[in-house]
Amino acid sequence: MDIFTRRQIIYNINGTKIGGQPGELPTVLIGTIFYPKMKYVYNMKKGCFDRNKVVDYIRRAEAAENLTGNPHFLAVQASSSEAMEKYLEFITEVTDMPFLIDAPSADIRVSAAKYVAEVGLQERTIWNSISLDTSEKEFQAIKNAELKSAVLLAFNPADFSPPGRIKVLIKLLDIAEKLNIKNVLVDVSVLDIPSIGYSAHAIRCVKNIYGLPSGCAPANATYQWRDKRQDLLYKNFLSCDSAVNGILSAYGADFLFYGPIGAAMRVSKAVGVIDAIIASYMLKHGVKPLTKNHPFYKIL
Repeated sequence: MDIFTRRQIIYNINGTKIGGQPGELPTVLIGTIFYPKMKYVYNMKKGCFDRNKVVDYIRRAEAAENLTGNPHFLAVQASSSEAMEKYLEFITEVTDMPFLIDAPSADIRVSAAKYVAEVGLQERTIWNSISLDTSEKEFQAIKNAELKSAVLLAFNPADFSPPGRIKVLIKLLDIAEKLNIKNVLVDVSVLDIPSIGYSAHAIRCVKNIYGLPSGCAPANATYQWRDKRQDLLYKNFLSCDSAVNGILSAYGADFLFYGPIGAAMRVSKAVGVIDAIIASYMLKHGVKPLTKNHPFYKIL
């Protein structure tokens, strides 16, 4: 791991800094909450859930952050606008974590943006995501809500190579500028296990060319593979999944979507030790951690 020659951008999203040179800031870990079939969610459409049990998940993620120094964001999924509003109201009551609007429907995302604007949560909100398929009504919702943070999904179905993703990113950056997005997070996309190597390379390309915080969602691949019950990953899922997150951190990922929030502690330990090792090595380049709340100080 060497220093990037391009100046690396650092954003501050509701008090959490993300981006920078390897070794400066810990990898931000993004856990999904209220996902389909999540335990203790009893009615996905109406947003009915066991408040105490879900608070416990969030507290464990906060404990993981305190242990390793890796910040956590929440990717909030919902099956309806009614449920999304309940989830966001709940999250803002029980934690200060930034959160991502991460719903499968454009209508739900648009409704969530309106709610965020009404209650003044723009500083904590990250739109997930802007892609070439994002609709005009979503663009208008982002503008109307005055959202400042968004994930750009650099997915190119015609060319999955790193240069192919950069071609898409060029278009997305133009869209983000028109929407007045100030905090741009680039998701280089993951399809399956073999594609993760290309994703790792693409992360470095984004940081080398633009200096923007970059990452991806390895959980998209690892959890699909686990569900197919292939022997190696199914029987050894915890270690294999942790290794995948760790290798992406080693390639310079500024953020990782690690999947269900219940994995927060396990993934924090795996990624945290990689962050600590990288920070130790980068000292020879004159790069030091920018915060005492870093795995370098908490693990080594």
